[in-house]
Amino acid sequence: MPAPGSVYIVAPNTYKDTVYMMANPAGVVKKLLLQNDTVKQHGQLKFNGFINTLSITSANQWINTNDGSYSLKNGEKISGYNLSDIVTDTEGNRWFSSLFYGLLIQPKKDFANKTVIPALADNDLVVSIRSYKNQLLLGTQQGYLMLYDPVSKNIGFKLKVSPAAGSIYNITAISPDEYIVGCAITTYKVNIPAQTVTELVSIKTVKQLSYDDKAVYVASTSGVFILPKEKSEQLNKQLGAAFGQCLNTARPIIIFPAAAQPRHCLFP
Repeated sequence: MPAPGSVYIVAPNTYKDTVYMMANPAGVVKKLLLQNDTVKQHGQLKFNGFINTLSITSANQWINTNDGSYSLKNGEKISGYNLSDIVTDTEGNRWFSSLFYGLLIQPKKDFANKTVIPALADNDLVVSIRSYKNQLLLGTQQGYLMLYDPVSKNIGFKLKVSPAAGSIYNITAISPDEYIVGCAITTYKVNIPAQTVTELVSIKTVKQLSYDDKAVYVASTSGVFILPKEKSEQLNKQLGAAFGQCLNTARPIIIFPAAAQPRHCLFP
């Protein structure tokens, strides 16, 4: 039988098949199940304080008392605020309504920490990034290409690809060891193990890039270019035949190496 003077309130939300009901001033929360046509109690929790509310969602179940709020999911306790509700928004921030302090918010903690890159000038910043064998290829605003090991915090190399290259805004892998590096006005092919940089003279600002087992296809402000992966006259003819219908456009498709002679340099 209910104790004289007790007030029972059922939480408006359920958790799976469980209904929660609180009883004051006893400070008791009952877990109820509906089996066939019978409501059965399958658990009870006793709290020291007066129960303000129950915040029941699919993500968590909070019992809010004037002594503290208790999570039934992970045992977390929040004391000293006399909370009446706890909700989490879509960005992971937690909101609290407090009978002491009004509306409170706990911003979601950042999952990333700022990393200081050695050898990066104070007036420079990283604007592009790609992974390379557990390391990071970094392109900077001032046109430097850097290989950074986030574990050892060491720089494998720092290369100014060209004095007039501008910012490196795009780094795209075309093989496990080769990358196309797109700068503001020039484009390069970089081979990491061989430590070589090839300037693709005719290719200006890269807009899009794709590749297959035969060639790399580059759309740029100076036209569409095809870079065969092998030096083969037969492959050049195959590519020319495949894209021949495009060769009479205002900005023709150009097949390297016939269109221009790339310039090479070694890493310093």
